Amino acid sequence: MTAGPPAGPDRLTYDDAMTDTTTNDDSRPDEPVEPDLNECCGNGCTPCVFDTYAEAKRAWQQAVKEWEQRHPDAIHSGQPHLP
Repeated sequence: MTAGPPAGPDRLTYDDAMTDTTTNDDSRPDEPVEPDLNECCGNGCTPCVFDTYAEAKRAWQQAVKEWEQRHPDAIHSGQPHLP
């Protein structure tokens, strides 16, 4: 028998898990990893792995700006910040 999430009333629903405020993890968002050139197949896929990366990078930049607004002291603490 494998251990899994608790069954019954102690189990969080998806909606509850997404709005759970019991954790205070507001760490700086991690930058997405740029795909290696070999990850693109060159067949003109839509979206290409590089399109997906560009979208993730833009979302990350916005998330970092929002995080820096919540943590203005982190900008001066050696954390790299966005211009």
